[in-house]
Amino acid sequence: MDIRMIHGVPHMECRYLGGGKVLQLTDAGTDRRFGFRTMNASIYWGKENRVQEIEPQMEKHRMGEFYFAEHERNYTYFFHLEAIEGAADRMECVLYRYLLEEQKMEELLRFTDRPSLYQKDKQLKVFVLNANYILLQFAYRRSTLDNTHEGYYDFEQVLYDLDEKLKYQVTEENISAYGIETIFPLERNLCAVRVGYSQMEGGFSSFTKGDAPVELLGIIPITQMISELILSQSQLSMEVICSVQFYETIYGLSMTGDHLIFSRVFRENEGRELVNYNWKTKEIQRYPYKKSAGEELPGTGCLIQGRPYLVNGDSSHAHLVPLDKRNGEIRFQNRSRLAGIAGNLLCIENMRKKMFTGRQETVYEVYQYPEMKQLLRERGAGLCWLEAPDLNIVYMFLCNEEE
Repeated sequence: MDIRMIHGVPHMECRYLGGGKVLQLTDAGTDRRFGFRTMNASIYWGKENRVQEIEPQMEKHRMGEFYFAEHERNYTYFFHLEAIEGAADRMECVLYRYLLEEQKMEELLRFTDRPSLYQKDKQLKVFVLNANYILLQFAYRRSTLDNTHEGYYDFEQVLYDLDEKLKYQVTEENISAYGIETIFPLERNLCAVRVGYSQMEGGFSSFTKGDAPVELLGIIPITQMISELILSQSQLSMEVICSVQFYETIYGLSMTGDHLIFSRVFRENEGRELVNYNWKTKEIQRYPYKKSAGEELPGTGCLIQGRPYLVNGDSSHAHLVPLDKRNGEIRFQNRSRLAGIAGNLLCIENMRKKMFTGRQETVYEVYQYPEMKQLLRERGAGLCWLEAPDLNIVYMFLCNEEE
Protein backbone atom coordinates (compact mmCIF):
# COMPACT_ATOMS: atom_id res chain seq x y z
CA MET A 1 0.00 0.00 0.00
CA ASP A 2 1.40 3.39 -1.03
CA ILE A 3 1.56 6.38 1.31
CA ARG A 4 0.77 9.84 0.00
CA MET A 5 1.73 12.72 2.30
CA ILE A 6 0.18 16.18 2.11
CA HIS A 7 1.96 18.71 4.33
CA GLY A 8 0.87 22.06 5.70
CA VAL A 9 -2.89 21.54 5.99
CA PRO A 10 -5.02 23.06 8.79
CA HIS A 11 -6.51 20.94 11.57
CA MET A 12 -9.46 19.18 9.98
CA GLU A 13 -11.73 16.17 9.79
CA CYS A 14 -11.56 13.98 6.69
CA ARG A 15 -13.91 11.54 5.01
CA TYR A 16 -13.02 9.46 1.99
CA LEU A 17 -15.56 9.72 -0.83
CA GLY A 18 -14.05 7.20 -3.24
CA GLY A 19 -12.11 7.69 -6.47
CA GLY A 20 -9.39 9.71 -4.74
CA LYS A 21 -11.84 12.35 -3.45
CA VAL A 22 -11.57 13.47 0.19
CA LEU A 23 -14.04 15.68 2.06
CA GLN A 24 -12.17 18.10 4.34
CA LEU A 25 -13.93 19.95 7.17
CA THR A 26 -12.29 22.74 9.18
CA ASP A 27 -13.70 24.63 12.14
CA ALA A 28 -15.10 28.12 11.44
CA GLY A 29 -16.17 29.19 14.93
CA THR A 30 -19.56 29.34 16.66
CA ASP A 31 -22.76 30.84 15.32
CA ARG A 32 -23.85 32.89 18.33
CA ARG A 33 -27.46 33.04 17.15
CA PHE A 34 -27.98 29.30 17.54
CA GLY A 35 -24.97 28.03 19.51
CA PHE A 36 -23.79 25.56 16.85
CA ARG A 37 -20.26 25.26 15.57
CA THR A 38 -19.81 26.14 11.91
CA MET A 39 -17.35 24.74 9.41
CA ASN A 40 -15.65 25.31 6.10
CA ALA A 41 -15.75 22.45 3.60
CA SER A 42 -13.59 21.53 0.64
CA ILE A 43 -12.87 18.57 -1.63
CA TYR A 44 -9.35 17.29 -2.11
CA TRP A 45 -9.08 15.73 -5.55
CA GLY A 46 -6.26 13.26 -4.97
CA LYS A 47 -5.69 12.29 -8.58
CA GLU A 48 -5.12 15.94 -9.55
CA ASN A 49 -3.66 16.96 -6.16
CA ARG A 50 -5.91 20.01 -5.88
CA VAL A 51 -8.36 21.42 -3.33
CA GLN A 52 -11.73 22.91 -4.20
CA GLU A 53 -13.73 24.85 -1.60
CA ILE A 54 -17.46 24.07 -1.41
CA GLU A 55 -19.86 27.02 -1.51
CA PRO A 56 -17.71 29.34 0.65
CA GLN A 57 -20.49 31.92 0.89
CA MET A 58 -22.86 29.45 2.62
CA GLU A 59 -22.65 29.03 6.39
CA LYS A 60 -22.52 25.32 7.24
CA HIS A 61 -23.58 24.21 10.73
CA ARG A 62 -22.55 21.14 12.73
CA MET A 63 -26.08 20.21 13.68
CA GLY A 64 -25.79 16.41 13.51
CA GLU A 65 -23.61 13.44 12.64
CA PHE A 66 -23.94 11.80 9.21
CA TYR A 67 -23.88 8.04 8.55
CA PHE A 68 -24.03 6.34 5.15
CA ALA A 69 -25.56 2.98 4.22
CA GLU A 70 -24.01 3.01 0.75
CA HIS A 71 -20.33 3.17 -0.07
CA GLU A 72 -19.01 6.62 -0.76
CA ARG A 73 -20.63 8.60 -3.49
CA ASN A 74 -20.36 11.73 -5.61
CA TYR A 75 -22.22 13.95 -3.16
CA THR A 76 -22.08 15.13 0.44
CA TYR A 77 -24.47 16.87 2.86
CA PHE A 78 -24.62 20.00 5.01
CA PHE A 79 -27.02 21.76 7.34
CA HIS A 80 -27.67 25.49 7.07
CA LEU A 81 -29.68 27.21 9.82
CA GLU A 82 -31.85 30.27 9.35
CA ALA A 83 -33.46 32.55 11.92
CA ILE A 84 -37.25 32.82 12.09
CA GLU A 85 -38.42 36.39 12.42
CA GLY A 86 -40.14 37.09 15.73
CA ALA A 87 -39.21 33.70 17.25
CA ALA A 88 -36.27 33.90 19.65
CA ASP A 89 -35.85 30.17 20.25
CA ARG A 90 -36.80 28.82 16.82
CA MET A 91 -34.73 28.08 13.74
CA GLU A 92 -35.30 26.82 10.22
CA CYS A 93 -33.07 23.79 9.58
CA VAL A 94 -32.25 23.23 5.90
CA LEU A 95 -30.49 20.09 4.67
CA TYR A 96 -28.49 20.54 1.46
CA ARG A 97 -26.76 18.06 -0.81
CA TYR A 98 -23.66 19.11 -2.73
CA LEU A 99 -23.10 17.32 -6.06
CA LEU A 100 -19.35 16.97 -6.57
CA GLU A 101 -19.17 16.53 -10.33
CA GLU A 102 -21.80 19.17 -11.09
CA GLN A 103 -20.45 21.48 -8.34
CA LYS A 104 -24.02 22.32 -7.41
CA MET A 105 -25.85 22.60 -4.08
CA GLU A 106 -29.48 21.43 -3.89
CA GLU A 107 -31.98 21.82 -1.06
CA LEU A 108 -33.45 18.50 0.11
CA LEU A 109 -35.68 19.22 3.10
CA ARG A 110 -36.34 21.67 5.90
CA PHE A 111 -37.90 21.63 9.36
CA THR A 112 -38.13 23.94 12.36
CA ASP A 113 -36.57 23.28 15.76
CA ARG A 114 -35.45 24.91 19.01
CA PRO A 115 -31.70 25.61 19.19
CA SER A 116 -31.70 25.72 23.00
CA LEU A 117 -32.55 21.99 23.17
CA TYR A 118 -29.29 21.06 21.45
CA GLN A 119 -27.16 22.59 24.18
CA LYS A 120 -27.86 19.60 26.44
CA ASP A 121 -31.17 17.83 25.85
CA LYS A 122 -31.24 16.79 22.19
CA GLN A 123 -29.00 15.23 19.53
CA LEU A 124 -29.41 14.50 15.82
CA LYS A 125 -28.11 11.68 13.64
CA VAL A 126 -28.65 11.64 9.87
CA PHE A 127 -28.66 8.24 8.15
CA VAL A 128 -28.32 8.52 4.38
CA LEU A 129 -29.79 5.22 3.19
CA ASN A 130 -29.43 5.99 -0.52
CA ALA A 131 -29.74 8.97 -2.85
CA ASN A 132 -33.52 9.11 -2.37
CA TYR A 133 -34.10 8.16 1.29
CA ILE A 134 -32.79 9.86 4.40
CA LEU A 135 -33.65 8.99 8.00
CA LEU A 136 -33.40 11.68 10.69
CA GLN A 137 -33.05 10.39 14.26
CA PHE A 138 -33.63 12.75 17.18
CA ALA A 139 -32.43 11.56 20.59
CA TYR A 140 -33.62 13.16 23.84
CA ARG A 141 -31.86 13.17 27.18
CA ARG A 142 -33.41 11.42 30.16
CA SER A 143 -32.40 9.56 33.32
CA THR A 144 -32.40 5.81 33.80
CA LEU A 145 -35.22 4.41 35.94
CA ASP A 146 -33.21 4.50 39.17
CA ASN A 147 -31.80 7.98 38.37
CA THR A 148 -28.18 6.78 38.46
CA HIS A 149 -27.27 7.90 34.96
CA GLU A 150 -28.39 10.30 32.22
CA GLY A 151 -28.09 9.73 28.50
CA TYR A 152 -29.83 10.20 25.16
CA TYR A 153 -32.29 7.33 25.59
CA ASP A 154 -35.56 8.52 24.02
CA PHE A 155 -35.84 8.50 20.24
CA GLU A 156 -37.89 9.79 17.35
CA GLN A 157 -37.13 8.91 13.72
CA VAL A 158 -38.53 10.30 10.48
CA LEU A 159 -37.86 8.69 7.08
CA TYR A 160 -37.88 11.12 4.13
CA ASP A 161 -38.65 10.16 0.53
CA LEU A 162 -36.87 12.97 -1.33
CA ASP A 163 -38.34 12.27 -4.78
CA GLU A 164 -41.98 12.13 -3.68
CA LYS A 165 -41.57 14.75 -0.92
CA LEU A 166 -43.08 12.35 1.63
CA LYS A 167 -42.11 11.55 5.21
CA TYR A 168 -42.87 8.55 7.41
CA GLN A 169 -42.77 8.21 11.18
CA VAL A 170 -40.63 5.18 12.08
CA THR A 171 -42.51 2.70 14.30
CA GLU A 172 -40.25 -0.39 14.14
CA GLU A 173 -40.25 -1.46 17.79
CA ASN A 174 -36.52 -1.77 18.47
CA ILE A 175 -35.43 1.24 16.41
CA SER A 176 -38.12 3.54 17.82
CA ALA A 177 -37.38 2.41 21.40
CA TYR A 178 -33.58 2.16 21.39
CA GLY A 179 -32.39 4.05 18.30
CA ILE A 180 -29.93 3.27 15.53
CA GLU A 181 -26.39 3.56 16.83
CA THR A 182 -24.57 3.30 13.50
CA ILE A 183 -24.70 1.97 9.93
CA PHE A 184 -21.85 0.52 7.83
CA PRO A 185 -21.97 0.12 4.03
CA LEU A 186 -20.99 -3.40 2.94
CA GLU A 187 -21.59 -3.69 -0.79
CA ARG A 188 -24.13 -2.45 -3.30
CA ASN A 189 -27.59 -2.42 -1.62
CA LEU A 190 -26.31 -4.12 1.55
CA CYS A 191 -25.49 -2.57 4.92
CA ALA A 192 -24.81 -3.52 8.54
CA VAL A 193 -27.07 -1.88 11.14
CA ARG A 194 -26.43 -1.59 14.85
CA VAL A 195 -29.59 -0.93 16.89
CA GLY A 196 -29.46 0.12 20.56
CA TYR A 197 -26.88 2.01 22.62
CA SER A 198 -24.14 0.25 24.58
CA GLN A 199 -24.54 -0.24 28.33
CA MET A 200 -20.83 0.54 28.65
CA GLU A 201 -21.73 4.21 28.17
CA GLY A 202 -22.91 4.49 31.76
CA GLY A 203 -21.64 1.19 33.09
CA PHE A 204 -23.67 -1.93 33.80
CA SER A 205 -24.63 -0.60 37.25
CA SER A 206 -26.54 2.28 35.64
CA PHE A 207 -29.10 0.02 33.95
CA THR A 208 -31.84 -2.13 35.42
CA LYS A 209 -33.68 -4.86 33.54
CA GLY A 210 -36.46 -2.35 32.96
CA ASP A 211 -34.38 0.15 30.99
CA ALA A 212 -31.49 -1.89 29.56
CA PRO A 213 -31.67 -1.54 25.77
CA VAL A 214 -32.13 -4.30 23.24
CA GLU A 215 -28.89 -4.32 21.23
CA LEU A 216 -28.87 -5.81 17.75
CA LEU A 217 -26.24 -6.07 15.06
CA GLY A 218 -27.48 -7.32 11.71
CA ILE A 219 -27.20 -7.19 7.93
CA ILE A 220 -30.01 -6.13 5.62
CA PRO A 221 -30.47 -5.02 1.99
CA ILE A 222 -30.96 -1.24 1.94
CA THR A 223 -34.06 -1.30 -0.26
CA GLN A 224 -35.63 -3.94 1.99
CA MET A 225 -34.94 -1.82 5.07
CA ILE A 226 -36.58 1.19 3.43
CA SER A 227 -39.66 -0.81 2.38
CA GLU A 228 -40.14 -2.33 5.83
CA LEU A 229 -39.84 1.06 7.54
CA ILE A 230 -42.41 2.56 5.15
CA LEU A 231 -44.77 -0.39 5.70
CA SER A 232 -44.41 0.00 9.49
CA GLN A 233 -43.32 -3.58 10.10
CA SER A 234 -42.89 -4.33 13.80
CA GLN A 235 -39.33 -5.62 13.31
CA LEU A 236 -36.78 -5.46 10.51
CA SER A 237 -36.26 -8.90 8.97
CA MET A 238 -32.48 -8.72 8.91
CA GLU A 239 -29.78 -11.34 9.31
CA VAL A 240 -28.92 -10.98 13.00
CA ILE A 241 -25.24 -11.38 13.91
CA CYS A 242 -25.59 -10.54 17.61
CA SER A 243 -28.56 -9.84 19.90
CA VAL A 244 -28.07 -8.98 23.60
CA GLN A 245 -29.88 -7.28 26.49
CA PHE A 246 -29.05 -6.50 30.13
CA TYR A 247 -26.65 -9.43 30.76
CA GLU A 248 -24.41 -8.45 27.84
CA THR A 249 -23.57 -5.38 25.81
CA ILE A 250 -21.86 -4.65 22.48
CA TYR A 251 -18.89 -2.30 22.46
CA GLY A 252 -16.41 -0.88 19.95
CA LEU A 253 -17.90 -1.89 16.60
CA SER A 254 -15.65 -1.32 13.59
CA MET A 255 -15.18 -2.70 10.08
CA THR A 256 -12.01 -3.85 8.31
CA GLY A 257 -12.47 -5.11 4.76
CA ASP A 258 -15.04 -7.93 4.88
CA HIS A 259 -14.90 -8.16 8.68
CA LEU A 260 -17.11 -6.65 11.40
CA ILE A 261 -15.21 -6.51 14.70
CA PHE A 262 -16.72 -5.80 18.12
CA SER A 263 -16.48 -6.76 21.78
CA ARG A 264 -19.16 -8.52 23.80
CA VAL A 265 -18.96 -7.52 27.47
CA PHE A 266 -20.75 -9.67 30.05
CA ARG A 267 -22.35 -8.29 33.20
CA GLU A 268 -21.13 -11.22 35.31
CA ASN A 269 -17.50 -10.55 36.25
CA GLU A 270 -17.32 -8.18 33.27
CA GLY A 271 -15.98 -10.99 31.10
CA ARG A 272 -15.14 -10.03 27.52
CA GLU A 273 -14.67 -11.52 24.10
CA LEU A 274 -13.69 -10.02 20.78
CA VAL A 275 -15.89 -11.14 17.88
CA ASN A 276 -14.59 -11.21 14.31
CA TYR A 277 -17.40 -11.77 11.80
CA ASN A 278 -16.75 -12.18 8.08
CA TRP A 279 -19.98 -10.98 6.51
CA LYS A 280 -19.18 -12.57 3.13
CA THR A 281 -18.32 -16.10 4.30
CA LYS A 282 -20.50 -15.93 7.49
CA GLU A 283 -17.50 -17.24 9.45
CA ILE A 284 -17.32 -16.07 13.06
CA GLN A 285 -14.32 -16.19 15.41
CA ARG A 286 -14.41 -15.44 19.14
CA TYR A 287 -11.45 -14.48 21.32
CA PRO A 288 -12.05 -14.28 25.11
CA TYR A 289 -9.95 -11.75 27.01
CA LYS A 290 -9.80 -10.36 30.54
CA LYS A 291 -10.41 -6.91 31.93
CA SER A 292 -7.18 -5.07 32.66
CA ALA A 293 -6.56 -3.70 36.14
CA GLY A 294 -8.02 -0.21 36.52
CA GLU A 295 -9.60 -0.32 33.07
CA GLU A 296 -12.92 1.52 32.79
CA LEU A 297 -13.75 0.73 29.15
CA PRO A 298 -12.72 -2.28 27.05
CA GLY A 299 -10.00 -1.88 24.49
CA THR A 300 -11.02 -1.77 20.85
CA GLY A 301 -10.42 -4.68 18.52
CA CYS A 302 -8.68 -4.53 15.17
CA LEU A 303 -7.38 -6.81 12.44
CA ILE A 304 -3.88 -6.38 11.05
CA GLN A 305 -3.34 -8.56 7.99
CA GLY A 306 -6.21 -10.74 9.22
CA ARG A 307 -4.71 -11.21 12.70
CA PRO A 308 -6.78 -10.08 15.72
CA TYR A 309 -5.40 -7.57 18.22
CA LEU A 310 -6.82 -5.59 21.10
CA VAL A 311 -5.77 -1.94 21.28
CA ASN A 312 -5.11 -1.36 24.97
CA GLY A 313 -7.19 1.45 26.46
CA ASP A 314 -4.21 2.70 28.52
CA SER A 315 -3.59 6.24 27.27
CA SER A 316 0.08 6.34 28.35
CA HIS A 317 1.40 4.27 25.44
CA ALA A 318 0.33 2.39 22.33
CA HIS A 319 -0.02 -1.32 23.11
CA LEU A 320 -1.57 -3.96 20.86
CA VAL A 321 -2.36 -7.21 22.63
CA PRO A 322 -2.55 -10.34 20.44
CA LEU A 323 -5.71 -12.43 20.78
CA ASP A 324 -4.30 -15.22 18.63
CA LYS A 325 -1.44 -17.06 20.36
CA ARG A 326 0.47 -17.22 17.09
CA ASN A 327 1.02 -13.46 17.21
CA GLY A 328 3.34 -11.42 19.43
CA GLU A 329 2.36 -8.24 21.25
CA ILE A 330 3.19 -4.85 19.76
CA ARG A 331 4.29 -2.25 22.29
CA PHE A 332 5.55 1.29 21.76
CA GLN A 333 7.18 3.81 24.06
CA ASN A 334 5.41 5.98 26.63
CA ARG A 335 3.35 8.97 25.51
CA SER A 336 2.34 7.29 22.27
CA ARG A 337 -0.94 6.22 20.73
CA LEU A 338 -2.14 4.30 17.70
CA ALA A 339 -3.15 6.93 15.13
CA GLY A 340 -4.24 4.64 12.31
CA ILE A 341 -4.12 1.24 10.60
CA ALA A 342 -4.33 0.51 6.88
CA GLY A 343 -3.51 -2.91 5.49
CA ASN A 344 -0.12 -3.82 6.93
CA LEU A 345 0.72 -0.23 7.97
CA LEU A 346 0.54 1.13 11.53
CA CYS A 347 0.81 4.85 12.27
CA ILE A 348 1.95 5.81 15.78
CA GLU A 349 1.71 9.30 17.29
CA ASN A 350 4.52 10.12 19.73
CA MET A 351 4.73 13.12 22.06
CA ARG A 352 8.34 14.13 22.65
CA LYS A 353 10.37 17.03 24.01
CA LYS A 354 12.91 18.71 21.77
CA MET A 355 16.47 18.13 22.90
CA PHE A 356 17.62 21.75 23.31
CA THR A 357 14.46 23.82 23.82
CA GLY A 358 12.45 21.32 25.86
CA ARG A 359 9.37 22.21 23.85
CA GLN A 360 6.91 19.42 23.17
CA GLU A 361 6.55 18.17 19.62
CA THR A 362 4.39 15.55 17.91
CA VAL A 363 6.05 12.96 15.71
CA TYR A 364 4.25 10.45 13.48
CA GLU A 365 5.93 7.17 12.64
CA VAL A 366 4.70 4.56 10.16
CA TYR A 367 5.66 0.91 10.60
CA GLN A 368 5.26 -2.08 8.32
CA TYR A 369 3.70 -5.15 9.93
CA PRO A 370 4.78 -7.82 10.88
CA GLU A 371 8.49 -6.89 10.65
CA MET A 372 7.70 -3.56 12.38
CA LYS A 373 10.12 -1.85 10.05
CA GLN A 374 9.89 1.95 10.31
CA LEU A 375 9.02 3.38 6.89
CA LEU A 376 8.88 7.08 7.72
CA ARG A 377 8.97 9.64 10.52
CA GLU A 378 7.32 13.05 10.20
CA ARG A 379 6.66 15.98 12.52
CA GLY A 380 3.29 17.72 12.63
CA ALA A 381 0.72 19.31 14.92
CA GLY A 382 -2.00 16.87 13.87
CA LEU A 383 -2.80 14.11 11.44
CA CYS A 384 -5.67 12.96 9.29
CA TRP A 385 -4.93 9.33 8.32
CA LEU A 386 -7.27 8.11 5.61
CA GLU A 387 -7.28 4.84 3.69
CA ALA A 388 -8.37 4.81 0.04
CA PRO A 389 -8.92 1.06 -0.50
CA ASP A 390 -10.02 1.41 -4.11
CA LEU A 391 -6.68 3.04 -4.97
CA ASN A 392 -4.54 1.05 -2.50
CA ILE A 393 -3.33 4.35 -1.01
CA VAL A 394 -3.13 5.88 2.45
CA TYR A 395 -3.43 9.67 2.62
CA MET A 396 -1.46 11.35 5.42
CA PHE A 397 -2.62 14.94 5.85
CA LEU A 398 -0.10 16.53 8.23
CA CYS A 399 -1.30 19.67 9.98
CA ASN A 400 0.63 22.91 10.38
CA GLU A 401 2.75 23.38 13.48
CA GLU A 402 0.93 26.63 14.23
CA GLU A 403 -2.71 27.43 13.56
